[in-house]
Amino acid sequence: MIEHWDGRKWSRVRSPDPGTGHGFVPLQGVSALSARDAWAVGEVAYGGHTLIVHWNGTAWTRVPSPSPSSGGNVLNAVAAASPSSAWAVGYAGSSSILATTLIEHWNGRAWKRVPSPAPQPGCGGCQFPGDRLAGVAAISAANAWAVGGSGHGALIEHWDGTKWRWVRSGDAALPGAGLANVAAVSVSDAWAVGTAAGKTLTEHWNGTAWTRVPSPSPASADAGNQLTSVTAVSPSSVWAAGYSGSRTLILHWNGKTWAQVPAPSPGDEPEFLGVTAIAGSAWAVGLDGSDDTLIAHWNGTTWTRQPDHHPS
Repeated sequence: MIEHWDGRKWSRVRSPDPGTGHGFVPLQGVSALSARDAWAVGEVAYGGHTLIVHWNGTAWTRVPSPSPSSGGNVLNAVAAASPSSAWAVGYAGSSSILATTLIEHWNGRAWKRVPSPAPQPGCGGCQFPGDRLAGVAAISAANAWAVGGSGHGALIEHWDGTKWRWVRSGDAALPGAGLANVAAVSVSDAWAVGTAAGKTLTEHWNGTAWTRVPSPSPASADAGNQLTSVTAVSPSSVWAAGYSGSRTLILHWNGKTWAQVPAPSPGDEPEFLGVTAIAGSAWAVGLDGSDDTLIAHWNGTTWTRQPDHHPS
């Protein structure tokens, strides 16, 4: 399902349906360079293939993409730096437990797989089974971040224009840590968010190292606190969204601290799955407690739920 905001309302837009005869076909991530250049990625779940679709200003069409594993291939996120440079990340393997990281690159003509080593301490540079990437941010064609998790905890990789390299996370010692999304303001200012030990997890890149930054976890650790997405407007304005226990959760960074901001939380156990922002305006999307689509808007003062299309 794809929905579009035209400045007045949300409406559903026709999208390719390669799932006919193959079952569930979820789209997991979207990135737009302009009104005529956008990408969305996901999977043909029961076919085991990656799914990438492109918007040219008129229609969404499927674009061929590598599916290297016979056991299944999933793309969770996409980020475009330019019309000739975009990244899609996820995992390849029979499940998120028995998988290795998957990174694909658009060079303006085709999507191709790029090696994505994920060396772990004590592993001798190998890739640990269960490594998976959940989020990606592209600063330029020569600078990008990808984040996720594995059996060793949070996973961070960096593209330097030549190759992807593993970078130590700021929460290397935390059990069960995982990162869900990443956003960058500049080469020396980036944020990654997720969860660790049932609490929210936010990490910051200052150009030299990733460090953990305290962030609110309103619910108990047993109830769970998870940040699923992050978007950065400036060094003093960053939004993160997810859920806390049985409520939605939105946090804002003001340049000094993270603080919870009241947000719509309809029904039982709603959650935000994505957030994006420009100066003075932000959108968060997810599911309400009835598994209907949930779209909320920040107008500079408050978050309010917006009408949209519920197809089922």
